Amino acid sequence: MIQIKGICGSEGVARGPLYVFDEQLIEIEDKKSKNPRSEIQRFWNAKEKAKEQITKLLSLSNDDAGSFGASIFEAYLVYLDDIRLKNDIESLIINDGMSAEYAVRLTGQKYIDFVAGLEDNPRIQARAIDLLELQNRLLLCLQGKELSVLNPTEPSIIVAKDLTATHFFSVDRSNVLGYVLEEGSYNSHFAILARSYGIPLIFNAKNAKDSLRDGQNGALYATEDELIIDPTEEKIEEIREAIRREEIEKAKLQEFKGHDTLTHSGERIILYANVSSLEEIDIAMKNDAEGIGLFRTEYIYLSANSLPTQEEQYRIYREAVKKVDGKIIVFRTADIGGDKQAPYLDFNPSINPSMGSRGVRFSMSFKNIFKDQLKALFRATFYGNGNVNIMYPMISRMNEIDWIEEVTKEVVSELERDSVNYRIPEQGVVIETPAAALLADKIADRMDFLSIGTNDLSQFLYAIDRMSQNVSLEDYDDEAIRRVIKHIVSVGEERGVPIGLCGDISNKPETIRWILDVGIKGISVQPRQILLFRKYIREM
Repeated sequence: MIQIKGICGSEGVARGPLYVFDEQLIEIEDKKSKNPRSEIQRFWNAKEKAKEQITKLLSLSNDDAGSFGASIFEAYLVYLDDIRLKNDIESLIINDGMSAEYAVRLTGQKYIDFVAGLEDNPRIQARAIDLLELQNRLLLCLQGKELSVLNPTEPSIIVAKDLTATHFFSVDRSNVLGYVLEEGSYNSHFAILARSYGIPLIFNAKNAKDSLRDGQNGALYATEDELIIDPTEEKIEEIREAIRREEIEKAKLQEFKGHDTLTHSGERIILYANVSSLEEIDIAMKNDAEGIGLFRTEYIYLSANSLPTQEEQYRIYREAVKKVDGKIIVFRTADIGGDKQAPYLDFNPSINPSMGSRGVRFSMSFKNIFKDQLKALFRATFYGNGNVNIMYPMISRMNEIDWIEEVTKEVVSELERDSVNYRIPEQGVVIETPAAALLADKIADRMDFLSIGTNDLSQFLYAIDRMSQNVSLEDYDDEAIRRVIKHIVSVGEERGVPIGLCGDISNKPETIRWILDVGIKGISVQPRQILLFRKYIREM
């Protein structure tokens, strides 16, 4: 029995044969060229071919995974059209007499090295593998070849150095039991997709490929960070039992559909879902969510090649209102900034982007964009039944609320001037800065509801970058955040303002009890966790 350790990127258990994937080696024979005009034309042709290939993947991912999958390939297309990339490659061809292939490799490697060196931002750093794929795709298009994809012929545990979204959407997933990566990261697009689809994954499994071969009998216990080769009968039985428990648990969860989420004392808790796309609303409704507690509207911007128009946004918001069929839906205005950058916007980089121009600060810097979003949301609200809410992120000063109210007046005036049907939704604030928590009483006096955003509130409260690889919120007890949440709930109770909660802290069963104990009545979780948390709460 061989045991290979890694780091869990997506929980789960799987057992089956291994499929070892070898990455493509791309050799460049000619580094120099005497015909720059011809080389530039070859580069242009290769770029158009690469864009054709990615557009096909974009269509496939849109049908399959909704806006998140599509946003990955949208970003690929934006990168290929980047003027700096084009100029850097053409400069090497014209000024240094390089071949198109060599210019692409040198330029691509420069960008890859830069992104890979961003150690203070692991989420952005994880995109280096995407840049490597795009470089290789361009090189292969120059050579008239295709990027190799996964091709297991039977359900298998796939072992590879590292993988991208292209591999994820190109493989027949009925033949995928799980993934073992030598490199990778928790924040990579591939790991996020694996978690979305519930596919077990471990990464950082050092030298796994060198010690493994196709067809070996493997047992992937991602939850325990390990791959077992040729497991003993005892280990096989342990894995079988884990798989059996997982299947039974999934089946049992279906029994909670159609039931209220009641505590042991009979108090009703409302379980909402956090979503980023229309497709995720479908998943949430299928899992019996009682509404949408957070619709992250920024992903509409991040998945687009150019700034979405008011009309484009309106159609998405109206469709979202239709899909919830009268249940509560809360749209958060665009929280662009931090690690969520729209490439078509002129944005000044920040040393610490999570504390820079994001949320309402972004809105104040791009007032016309914010006004268009409000108009689209107000128009979509007209088709609800009083169930549509919006909330504003990253509030830390009262004059930010003053500004929002002034802009709202302008928006209403312009909608009325244009004789457009609209309705002003209920409005709230995401309490996610310590300043907002301390100002909760004043904010509650001006808003219809408050939502506690525990992800940012925790990182700001404890002074810990939640993307840091050196320190972790997991190492700190929750007494401080518990006191802050209790204070916010007390403010809400005093003023009769509803208080909800969304964020990763609510995704931990061990913290659910104290969250309910402090008086939270509405919790927003991931769509696939609705029934699991209904079970936890009903069994407390």
